[in-house]
Amino acid sequence: MTKSQQINFTISPKHLIEIIEGQTDGLDKAFGEVIMNSVDAGATGIYITMFKAENDTIRFTIKDNGRGMSKKDILNYFKVFGNPHESSDATFGRFRMGRSQLMYYASTVWLTRKYAMSVDIYEPIRNKTLKNLGFSLSSRDEKVDGCHIHGYLYPENLEYHFGIEEFRKKLTSLIRYIHIPVFFNDELISTSVKNIDKSEFELIHEDEFAYYFLD
Repeated sequence: MTKSQQINFTISPKHLIEIIEGQTDGLDKAFGEVIMNSVDAGATGIYITMFKAENDTIRFTIKDNGRGMSKKDILNYFKVFGNPHESSDATFGRFRMGRSQLMYYASTVWLTRKYAMSVDIYEPIRNKTLKNLGFSLSSRDEKVDGCHIHGYLYPENLEYHFGIEEFRKKLTSLIRYIHIPVFFNDELISTSVKNIDKSEFELIHEDEFAYYFLD
């Protein structure tokens, strides 16, 4: 009798491009995903800056003070799309896919603890090629608490006539009730639920779990 060999199915890396493109739903949603990742990492504050540089490139930073990532975390979760969270280790994230949205819109450098991950997948996405569809990982002498993201936006992937102020309004509407402070260019754009002025809304339902207001 011949011996049998167990061979696991795999998926073509080309589907990564389809997955990344399929995740995109606006830059505000991409930033929202990063903010939710920060909450899941235990951050107590998130600080976003966005400005137009001299060459008209729009640059940004997103900084949090959460747990950050160890090298093991980077190789197991940042590198691998779709590696699910344990049921109790995340409030928002489930499948570790959200970061791909930001990668579609921007060239980024992610600083965490003593590591830096540089991601620029514009050409692989545009040309549908697997070459350079990844990131560069390096060690740093300076330690970063939490995770700090520095980047610039790909103009071709933005909405026509993209404006920073309009983007701030969209992002504020999306993450308004995140329970930790979120600042955008030094302006607080989140509101703790306990600080909501309920007179601004119409109460439409009440039960043992919550009050339901119409905004």
